[in-house]
Amino acid sequence: MGIVLVIVVWAALQVCGWTLIYLPQTPDGFSFAPGLNPDRYPDLFSSIYFSLVTLGTLGYGDVVPTTPVLRILAPLQALTGFILLTAAVSWIMQLYPALNRRRTTTLRNRSLVGGGFVSRLEPDEAYETDALLMNEIASALAQSRVDLMQSAETYYFTEKDRSLALPRAIATAWGIAKTAMKTRNPTVVAAGEVLTVAVSDLATLLQDEFLQEAGDDIPAIIDAAARDRGGTSSSR
Repeated sequence: MGIVLVIVVWAALQVCGWTLIYLPQTPDGFSFAPGLNPDRYPDLFSSIYFSLVTLGTLGYGDVVPTTPVLRILAPLQALTGFILLTAAVSWIMQLYPALNRRRTTTLRNRSLVGGGFVSRLEPDEAYETDALLMNEIASALAQSRVDLMQSAETYYFTEKDRSLALPRAIATAWGIAKTAMKTRNPTVVAAGEVLTVAVSDLATLLQDEFLQEAGDDIPAIIDAAARDRGGTSSSR
């Protein structure tokens, strides 16, 4: 709803601004199609109509600017209308891939826990393949951080399935990292350190940009994000 409202406001401001440009030269600065009597319509109505048609790049041709200035300005407005449409579509299209990546990360982390990955990270039973999985988790969390930096509004999308909420993915990754740090395999420990940094960076971004209440404690930030966006934390 917020995104749609922003796009509507963009369009309304464009229409109103260009209407104020056209109004002083209506109707003298325009040529009206045969059978169309400009005296039947208020100048403001005609200006709004021409602004809407031009912004939408419809080009009906029933009202045409005749003065040199208006003949230059009208195509410029049409160009801004095309840019506005492109920007709106691009904005919407870039949001949902970011949301899908975030949900995929959460689902994968949940699958690892459900599949016994964490319980298998015993001090003497951790393997290099476990380190590879943790590096992939760290990479996915880094991508989520970049997505939030570029499209901060995605943070406010509430998941119908609370198990897909971003705090759930962060909490799960934090638990995996802390368990990995207790193993005796240096490769797994290094992967745990990398994952810890990835979680810390993402949690710090959440604290700085969205929460601003949890302090510097990573588990506290994760818990605050869980309260704010839904989903269980279990980060401690």
